[in-house]
Amino acid sequence: ISISPKRKPGNSHQGFSYGQISIEIINNSEKPFLIRDGYIILRNEYGTIERRIYDILPSVMISENPFEVSPKSRFEKNALFQFNSSDCIIMRFDDYGNMNYDTYAKTIFIDSDNNEYHSDEIKVMVKASGDILHKVKRLYTELRNYLKKNEKKIIDLIISHKDVELEQMFAKSFIRLSFVQPLYVLGNSSYPEYDIVTKMVRAATDSDNDYALELMRKLELRDDFVEFARR
Repeated sequence: ISISPKRKPGNSHQGFSYGQISIEIINNSEKPFLIRDGYIILRNEYGTIERRIYDILPSVMISENPFEVSPKSRFEKNALFQFNSSDCIIMRFDDYGNMNYDTYAKTIFIDSDNNEYHSDEIKVMVKASGDILHKVKRLYTELRNYLKKNEKKIIDLIISHKDVELEQMFAKSFIRLSFVQPLYVLGNSSYPEYDIVTKMVRAATDSDNDYALELMRKLELRDDFVEFARR
């Protein structure tokens, strides 16, 4: 399954975006069945979202227009499901719309007799684009600006073991260190948070401040990032 946010054709409402998936339903039985509803479940280590699949392209609402899968046949179509800007934060997209953590998807379809048909869960690539990223971009901007502005103070607090003050510095809703993803190289001016958090980890390690490291982990700093920063 490939998934990419897109706007539903003909929808003038600017508040909605949609994920698109390719589906294949194979009926090996001797009887037809009528699909009346469907869902997709996306999950990774940071969250799970379940969204109704309600549109089989071109523009057929499943709930309003159930579709039949004939006996001994294969049904292949693209389908839409609602996907919003908060989902991008839940699933930890970066501000370019990439999903850099392993993400898995499965689909569930329901027929007119209330039988459920579950697909196998598979690993998927997820890509977002457009204004659906506005919340993630804002979060990254706030995180980067805050770390750049307070880098020296944070490092000094770590080295001097001023843990209470450090907690206060980190008590911001936008500080989620899982967004400092172990993807970009050091020294890249586009991603200053990468260098700053690396310095924070090294300062905590060099000053034996295990509390600071644990605090950063509570803020979702990944162990693979810690190991990288210590090299």
